[in-house]
Amino acid sequence: MSACRRRLSSATPSTPTAPSPSSSSRPRTSRRSGSGSSSWRSSSSSSRCSSTRSSMQRRIPRGDRRPHADPAAWVGAGSALLLLIAVMLYALRPGLVVPALPPDPVPAAAGDWLESRIRQLPLTGGAGAIAAPRRRNFAFRPPRLPLPGDVGPDWVVVEEYLERRRAWTDLETELALADIPAEEKWRRRQDAWSERPEIRRAIAAATAIVEAGGAQERVIEAAGFLVAHANAEPDADWHMAVGARTLAARAPRFEEWPRVMMQLDAGRTFAPNGQSMAREIDAFFERMAANAADPAVRALARYYVAVGLMRSANGFWSQPGVREARRQRALEAAAGLSAGVEHEPFAPAQEPGSSFASVPPTLAAAEADLLHGIRHATVGGALSEMVGRRLDGSEDRLSAYAGRVVLIDFWATGCRRCAVERPALRELVAELPVDRFTLLGISVDEAPEAVIELGRDESVPWTNWHAGPASDLARRWYVRDLPTYVLVDREGVILARTDGLTDAFTSLIRRTVAAVR
Repeated sequence: MSACRRRLSSATPSTPTAPSPSSSSRPRTSRRSGSGSSSWRSSSSSSRCSSTRSSMQRRIPRGDRRPHADPAAWVGAGSALLLLIAVMLYALRPGLVVPALPPDPVPAAAGDWLESRIRQLPLTGGAGAIAAPRRRNFAFRPPRLPLPGDVGPDWVVVEEYLERRRAWTDLETELALADIPAEEKWRRRQDAWSERPEIRRAIAAATAIVEAGGAQERVIEAAGFLVAHANAEPDADWHMAVGARTLAARAPRFEEWPRVMMQLDAGRTFAPNGQSMAREIDAFFERMAANAADPAVRALARYYVAVGLMRSANGFWSQPGVREARRQRALEAAAGLSAGVEHEPFAPAQEPGSSFASVPPTLAAAEADLLHGIRHATVGGALSEMVGRRLDGSEDRLSAYAGRVVLIDFWATGCRRCAVERPALRELVAELPVDRFTLLGISVDEAPEAVIELGRDESVPWTNWHAGPASDLARRWYVRDLPTYVLVDREGVILARTDGLTDAFTSLIRRTVAAVR
């Protein structure tokens, strides 16, 4: 996603993250179980934002089509065509490097998807038009790109990629833990990010193995590789869904569905209007929710169907009626999903020392958290009481700010974009009247000392709670992006949820405060 998003420790293991100042990433290895090798089950914390999703297809929602497009629409369409040409050149010439800003670790859901992609593209001239006010009318889906045609069903190609990737991940980890100045670390990790191994040939080989069939164990390994490692590609949706469908068809007793479905969910992104950019993955979840033989697998799939609808409802440019319909469908999918399998595990199997602490342990707990998130942490929902601890250790309650517009900011000291946007937050706090507006920061740092230290170095003139990355608060709010901003009106209704202080979002904040009398 954008250059400063971080994936919390609860997120599914996947592709290594790109550099971020003051951040570190240790590879995590999961417990082996079931068929195949562990090569696709072990990786460091994930960032779907690590790819340059530079190809987009223009699609105007049915309810917003006009017989004569205005000039802004023509500019947007032309820009999309330029982006498509750029990606096709990239696909046809593997040696051509499209520069990208390496994103920070720990990302997630798909807030301002389009703008973050534009910031990573070299075609900055025309691309900006797509992020103009009319962007709400666009929903782009990256096309399936051609794979190298000279690669057959050769597992050696996949193993060679995995070996290069392990070496690159070791270098990333070494740099992340190096005791050097933050700016030097950032520069060196940027250089290392540009040297990450190319995966297209390995994807082609794994796809060929899956299509050719053959030995069961190798097919399962190839399918698992596509799910776990293709998620940083522009056309990740296609490849991950191929792997998932193969696992469902060839391994009906597969034991690692909790991990696979978590990885598939991490591979989904959503456009600013809430439309999913991963329709193949969405369709897979829906089929499994309806047809899987194992009731626990059906419940897992149903959970992720509801999660997709919940994330879609948070799209900043979603129309109110469409948004509410998505939220209601999410509630319907979530309610009762764990019936009969309440105590079945929700989190993937893990080795001692690996952390899924902020992931609910059972399907019953996952259902409860999800229902809370849809009702009380999704746009259109109403806040429930929140209790937190200030940095001095004293208890605080959200109800203490009743009657004011509240901007909740989930953040961390190691998040680069959080740091970039702090000056804008200071401006909002200085500009808006304290009797009508409150900014509440909720830190997900491991310890409050990091936040206290930051407060000594720069002005943070608003209330801050410390929650931690594995807190119930972060889990029940489904915090997967940093920063995550939630705007709440004086009645406690959630008006917007996004991951960046865009002009449109800050304008909404000011209008909401101005309307308070």
